[in-house]
Amino acid sequence: MSPNYTHLIVNHLPVFSIIFGFLILLLSLFTSKKNLALVGYGLLFLAGITSIPAYLSGEDAEHFVEELSKISFYHLEEHEELGETSYILNIILGVLGLIGFIINRLKPQFNNITKIITLIFAAISIYFTVRTAQEGGKIRRPELWNETIENHSSEEAVESQMKDD
Repeated sequence: MSPNYTHLIVNHLPVFSIIFGFLILLLSLFTSKKNLALVGYGLLFLAGITSIPAYLSGEDAEHFVEELSKISFYHLEEHEELGETSYILNIILGVLGLIGFIINRLKPQFNNITKIITLIFAAISIYFTVRTAQEGGKIRRPELWNETIENHSSEEAVESQMKDD
């Protein structure tokens, strides 16, 4: 199994864990079901944990992909930069999920403020994680490159757009 394949498998886990954790935690604000919040916090914790292998497999995947033809170095660099930010945010979100889980169980009087803080942070993490995924998807998808060329019309961006062997 190539490093690229490993990265592609594990990087979906944090994306979906954050999105579903956010939605379930948001739903728990409007219901009195304590277990719903626990599931939301658990998924956000899972997002933080699964961000570790997604991030760590990225470096090997980058070296593998750089050897391929018709890749976008611009999107590869964007993906890497956003990946670092997402990784840090998702680790912090995982810790918030764990703290929220504990507070939900031990100090329910603080649960709503914990939910709101966690939801705000989760929304920020979702933004960066989805952007990271979008840029990663563009690395080998030339049909998506025109958008970048139009938005970044500098000669350097266009030249770094594609590598042909």
